[in-house]
Amino acid sequence: MKQLSTAAEHKTEQRAKLRGRPWVPGQSGNPSGSRVSKRAVALFSAMAADFGGEAMLSAVDRTLLEQAACLLVRSERVKDPDSAVRLSNASARLLASLQKRLERKSEPPVSPLHEYLNSRADP
Repeated sequence: MKQLSTAAEHKTEQRAKLRGRPWVPGQSGNPSGSRVSKRAVALFSAMAADFGGEAMLSAVDRTLLEQAACLLVRSERVKDPDSAVRLSNASARLLASLQKRLERKSEPPVSPLHEYLNSRADP
């Protein structure tokens, strides 16, 4: 009989510990981290394919594209039309900056002046 009372006391102590905030300050309540929606992942994959695939993106490029996808998802969910326009405009600016970054990467490097002069003098 004594074992039953100690088991009941143990359960009561556990319940008392779980009341309120079970996490210490600064610790996330989501043990797996922040949640990324399936829609954001699908948008990221589709947009990455437009930019040549995920393998072609640097870490900065990936981050810009992820942020743009998350902003687009938020713009789809928000009820206020002004906020939706702001979010989609922010996403468009991120995508434009990413496009410029990738265009600069694909341009051939500028040859030094002496190589140019040598090529002109060799006829």
